[in-house]
Amino acid sequence: MLDFRKVEIKGAAVFFILPGQIHYIRHTDNNALVVAVDPSLIHDAYKAILDQFLLIHDPVKITPRKTKQIEDAIAILAGGFEDPGGGPCDPHIKRGLVDVIAGLVTREYAQPAEEKDKKVLRRITITRKFKALLFRDYKHIKRPSDYARELHISTPYLNEAVKLTSGFTVSYWIQKMIIVEAKRLLYYTDHPVKKIAYELGYDDYAYFSRIFTRAEKMSPMTYRRKYR
Repeated sequence: MLDFRKVEIKGAAVFFILPGQIHYIRHTDNNALVVAVDPSLIHDAYKAILDQFLLIHDPVKITPRKTKQIEDAIAILAGGFEDPGGGPCDPHIKRGLVDVIAGLVTREYAQPAEEKDKKVLRRITITRKFKALLFRDYKHIKRPSDYARELHISTPYLNEAVKLTSGFTVSYWIQKMIIVEAKRLLYYTDHPVKKIAYELGYDDYAYFSRIFTRAEKMSPMTYRRKYR
């Protein structure tokens, strides 16, 4: 379960979880290797790719060869933690292995540029920049036109690029980000709904409550009681 969404991983595949996402394993019959990494250790180039899958992403199937590459890198990393010796080179080796593992996983999510024409690449770039802005400013910026202004493009063009790339409109992603963060606050904290609304940039508590209820078919308090 990831942010209250069921994710099924079948066969050899990679999957990543971003900081702050609520997650737990419901059931598994398979072996799974998990690497938990401090975000500061993830290269910015990898973050730029992974951040575009901020709200919705699925496991990516990988070939036996790629599976072995990742397994081998994780095994070497794990061996480094089990070795009580180490030395001055040890931290650098571990960091290098983390970079390799993160890169191997990110590569599976990256869009291969050589397979895309310039128009498609432009839309992908715009969508990536929009989601980066959304992640940073969703508490303060609520209108598609404001995001378009930040990106120096027209609102219709932003909507077209995001819709064609992700399958959903800019307004959908703005609301999705708000609702996901509201769920996390309802789950993790005991803050009153009025305070949560304010933290998410809504001075009008009733308006926020209506948005949440319309999206989830239940009020924020009902949601808290159901999932905690």
